Amino acid sequence: NNNVRLLHKQKFFNDVAPRLVESFKKSTNMVLKPNYLTALSVVLRNTPSNITITYTSELLPLLLQALELESSDVRVSSLQSLRDTVEQSPQLITEYVSSLVHLCLSLVKPGKHNTVMVRLLSLEILQLLATSVPLNYLLVHKDDIIKGLTPTLDDKKRKVRKTCIDTRQIYYELGQVPFE
Repeated sequence: NNNVRLLHKQKFFNDVAPRLVESFKKSTNMVLKPNYLTALSVVLRNTPSNITITYTSELLPLLLQALELESSDVRVSSLQSLRDTVEQSPQLITEYVSSLVHLCLSLVKPGKHNTVMVRLLSLEILQLLATSVPLNYLLVHKDDIIKGLTPTLDDKKRKVRKTCIDTRQIYYELGQVPFE
């Protein structure tokens, strides 16, 4: 005698997200593809992460492509979804570590579409990668990350500079045996 119904956000996500993903994959028009990514990022931003985590494996390539779009809102929502994924299920990220590291390093630099929130979220993802992804995936990128974060030390915003210093320190200590 139990009647189970989906919550409205979950039902909306279950209806819309697969359609957007399928339409993106089928589309050959390069003008429409960014629109699908934008719509998907808005849906992801307004849906709780515990609902979206089941579809994350399908959405990861699309989220990485959305980071290259020239819209700060799309980048922020994609970075938030990626951050939640790294926190909740880092095993899904392991095959995309190299592309994610390079994208985050490009988003850390100040630019027209790299707002303060984009830069902070990119730095947070780099920090989370160091603590949640196995070392063998990150040791290859350690030097690139340390060098890539150097220009961010001169950022206008203090919070970005502080987060950058913390991130670089994490990567300096990556793979070292603690001194006792």
